[in-house]
Amino acid sequence: MAALTAVEGASSVCRGGIVSYSIGIKVNILGVSQSIITKHGAINGEVVEQMAAGARSITTLDTPTTWGLSTTGVAGPGTEEGKAPGTVFIGISRAGQDRAFWAVLLSGRSRCRQKSYHYEGAGAVERTST
Repeated sequence: MAALTAVEGASSVCRGGIVSYSIGIKVNILGVSQSIITKHGAINGEVVEQMAAGARSITTLDTPTTWGLSTTGVAGPGTEEGKAPGTVFIGISRAGQDRAFWAVLLSGRSRCRQKSYHYEGAGAVERTST
């Protein structure tokens, strides 16, 4: 969130953010289906789509929000839910369209986090317009 709001004037377009490492936050705050998490785990495309839709819904409470963004994945150093370090899912929600993108961004925990931020910010929104 800090990187997304580092640009001057970001508060005029960024309504808020939620850090949802826990399953409870994903389910109870963002509205992710517990049954999907139970069946497929928390690191997958369906979950990240629902996270983005939930973020968009929450930030629409006082003023309509155009976009919701989310990420989930494994930064490392070890595997999680059978997924290798560097596995990242990025979710985007906008009116009438929730999408997930998958990437493997290998190169260590810190670098993986930086790459997923750049991938999300620089290209994912553009990919939803096709």
